[in-house]
Amino acid sequence: MKKLLILTVLLIGAVGFAQEGPYLIRTHEIRVEGNVAAFIDAQKTYFKAIAQDAVDRGKWAGWACFQSVTDPNNFVFLHHFNSPEQLEKLNPMDIWSNEIPKRLGLWQPDSSSYSANGTFASQHVYQIAESILSDDPSNYIYMNLFKASNGSKFAGNNELWGKEVIKPQLGKGDNPNNWAYGFRLTNPNWNQNEGMVSYNGISFDGFKSLSSVLTNAAYNPDAKPNKYQQNFNEKATKMEVADGFQEIHRTLYKVIDDTWR
Repeated sequence: MKKLLILTVLLIGAVGFAQEGPYLIRTHEIRVEGNVAAFIDAQKTYFKAIAQDAVDRGKWAGWACFQSVTDPNNFVFLHHFNSPEQLEKLNPMDIWSNEIPKRLGLWQPDSSSYSANGTFASQHVYQIAESILSDDPSNYIYMNLFKASNGSKFAGNNELWGKEVIKPQLGKGDNPNNWAYGFRLTNPNWNQNEGMVSYNGISFDGFKSLSSVLTNAAYNPDAKPNKYQQNFNEKATKMEVADGFQEIHRTLYKVIDDTWR
């Protein structure tokens, strides 16, 4: 296990912590109606300070807020934990008690101009298996969800992808400057449009800017074959890790703030 703990800085750069166990991220999705700008300001000026206080007191490892680029009313929060034990011991009131902002000298922001709705059903827990990070923050993140019928192949494919494609191009040009992958540990099934959708794998591609995201994805008729991807394809086929999973969803987020900035 290497540098798993500092996946927390997938979005912001490398920071060191002591590895205590399987590193976990819990995601929580919400939808904001009304004054989205006021909601964002509250995250930056109020909730981040409370989340940072919880980090300082060892209640969790970190906090981050992402905003969907294609649907700006949708947000996802990422709560980071050094180990399953840290997550299990967490009492929400240890973080969100009304006494904490008083101690920190914070004023409750006016939320009358917006509403934020989410459910516990939207919370999921992931184990981060590997990360490759630069010293620079990622300001835009692709969150990729996978359905893997063979977990070993999914892991092998990602390990190889990180080694052969991500690492040698990390932060160069418009390539990702931070990357990680992992596994969903909580129930991977839910109903969507009267059907069942399952996924048990996740990966993150971090970029410095939106222009880097778009340039990286853009069609270029003059582009030369990528030797790193060609090498990856050959090795993945030989190692029999080129199949056994499929990407089912990919969402681009803007990093609003986190406890490492």
